[in-house]
Amino acid sequence: MKPRIEFDRIIGDGPFTLGPYLYDSRFELKSKLNAFLAKSAQGAIQLGMATEKLRLIWKLTRQAGEVSEFRIVKNASKHQLEAVLVSGSTVNFDYGAAIDRLP
Repeated sequence: MKPRIEFDRIIGDGPFTLGPYLYDSRFELKSKLNAFLAKSAQGAIQLGMATEKLRLIWKLTRQAGEVSEFRIVKNASKHQLEAVLVSGSTVNFDYGAAIDRLP
């Protein structure tokens, strides 16, 4: 009669909002973003909702600079995100670490 323990959740990771979007956990957000990146083509992200969510993550985690667009870069081992700043420079965006730091 013991309660069921869920081992797929990170301790302390619970529901949160990212702007107007509600997520059950940070793990869910990372999983959905990983799935989106895996099926998307390399290059600039065109989907408006994806760009909006990435901008929210960028701003809430106090990244340096203002972003003009996000790009998907596919390497042999995994996919990465690159932020193109308004200044013209590009920065590798570690979205997993940024999501872990969301308030």
